[in-house]
Amino acid sequence: MSHVRVGKTAAAIVFAALGALALPGCWDFDAAYNACVDAGASCTVDGGANTGGDGGVACPNGLCLVDSYRTQSLYGLLSVWGAAPNRIIMGGAWGTVVRWNGTDFTEDQTNGAYDNMFMTEVTGTSYTDAWGLGSGELIHWTGKNPWEFVNVTGEYLGDVTGAWAESPGQAWIAGENLWDWHADGGVQTALNGPQFYDVWGVTNGRAWAVGANADSKGTIAERVGGTWSAPAIRADYSLRSVHGTADNDVWAVGEYQTVQHLTDAGWASVSLANLPIGFDQTLYDVWANPNGEVWITTRGPKVIKRERDGGWTAFNPPGAEDAGIYQVYGFPSTGDLWIVGGWPRNSTDWNGGIAVHYRQQ
Repeated sequence: MSHVRVGKTAAAIVFAALGALALPGCWDFDAAYNACVDAGASCTVDGGANTGGDGGVACPNGLCLVDSYRTQSLYGLLSVWGAAPNRIIMGGAWGTVVRWNGTDFTEDQTNGAYDNMFMTEVTGTSYTDAWGLGSGELIHWTGKNPWEFVNVTGEYLGDVTGAWAESPGQAWIAGENLWDWHADGGVQTALNGPQFYDVWGVTNGRAWAVGANADSKGTIAERVGGTWSAPAIRADYSLRSVHGTADNDVWAVGEYQTVQHLTDAGWASVSLANLPIGFDQTLYDVWANPNGEVWITTRGPKVIKRERDGGWTAFNPPGAEDAGIYQVYGFPSTGDLWIVGGWPRNSTDWNGGIAVHYRQQ
């Protein structure tokens, strides 16, 4: 097999409020890979030689650290979405926004009028058609500052916790209700609550909205043939996030280690009892990869990973420095994976946010 050198990633880590610092344990992916290629070895994606004799650094749990960014503001990052591997948008507390263009991180505010916004969700259809939601507000990113305020007519959104942009100018929004938003016609209620936390689906196909009923039981509503069903109880505890790879591979996670998996056989519960995360741990976000991996965040220092063979692990992701991890987002085609969070964990009395970029083995 022939190997070619890769271009140098601008991976000097922008870290800390006043400048760039070397992150302890940070590993330069491109330099390691290029050194391996120059040596004429058969190289693995972690920069090491297949023979194992080149001293290459392994990627713990399959995560090769590429970049890390510590916010200049003191506020945590709550959400992450990407239009492409080199077009990433991250939203945070008090209007904090961090963007990555494949080379540099840029941090700014949404707009002076919306700097009190907690951007709990970012979604979109392209880098010039992205939406930030939270604190009862909806704002639009067109590729340049400032973000545009969107006047939502017909409904008060309240505390939005999830959204899925199915097509340009249209999105499903999860909150006290499930809303169908259109750029040219305001927002309409698709389903009444009492609470939806997240929504995801196959474009122009089946879709799912997860949440809780009045007794805090986990519910899932499904769209089939363009029509949403009433939420059905699927778990003993509320469900907080949903994501999948196809209409027969969908994952929903929530309180008390709740994990539900949809296959051709229907929904089934998945146990995480053997993981060191505590039964009372809430699972806040999930991202599924077509290769069989599933990534789950806990707002604690650990992320949970389903391996390709079906086994589960929980570990502190490299470069996250014991931060509370809020969301995860990835790109199956390139293996790029992002997590965002902040310090201290489970608090709004922030002391900084962090974004970490990995490349998966």
